[in-house]
Amino acid sequence: CGSVDHLHVSSLSVTPNEPEPGSPVSVLIGMVPDISITDASIHVNVELFGVAVPGACLTLDLCKVHTCPVAANKSARLDFKYSLSPLVPRGIKPTLFVNLTNSSKPPNNQIGCIQFEVSIAAPSASFNATQTIRDWPSLS
Repeated sequence: CGSVDHLHVSSLSVTPNEPEPGSPVSVLIGMVPDISITDASIHVNVELFGVAVPGACLTLDLCKVHTCPVAANKSARLDFKYSLSPLVPRGIKPTLFVNLTNSSKPPNNQIGCIQFEVSIAAPSASFNATQTIRDWPSLS
């Protein structure tokens, strides 16, 4: 994220709390922008250890997620769904970036960015070593 912050985020909610790779995630962002936003794009990126996850990017038109224009100095909520890439490993905390850029002013001037971590659901399968070894064929 850059140093520009016209969004002034007041709340952030991600549902489910521990999303599954390949499953939809709902993101709800509460904000009070200090400028009127008439035309913008929402860019969602996922990184692991500073490296972008392939296929984990999403770009949305702000005006399809929220009624435009978004008024300055008034509370607004962005609510959108994002399908978490199946390439994100389980049991880790990748960093998600939600970046808003002005679509009508080249070169896409930044309006604001939110950076946060999400815990990815751990593997649900358990490994039973005793059962596995007992089922092996005899070595004699």
